[in-house]
Amino acid sequence: MANNYGNLALVYQHRNDLDQAKDMLHKSLALNKELGRREGMANQYGNLGRVCLDRGDRDEARRLWEESLRLFEEIGARDKIELVQGWLAKLDQDDD
Repeated sequence: MANNYGNLALVYQHRNDLDQAKDMLHKSLALNKELGRREGMANQYGNLGRVCLDRGDRDEARRLWEESLRLFEEIGARDKIELVQGWLAKLDQDDD
């Protein structure tokens, strides 16, 4: 169910319905937390960061991506770590 909410969020995000996307991501995140699925939590923090960036909230995007990065580092997901580090680096470049 958590994955399904995440997939629905992506559909809403592509339709530019960011409120619905955010709602679905929060549902997915809550289920992942309840199940103790750190990888799922990290994925949804990352996706929430993308929604926040789409809304123009760069500070919240950064906060969410840092949490995503922390969780990916805990589980040793090297490819995901590099992905999120890239997002953060781009955000830093855009700040300059």
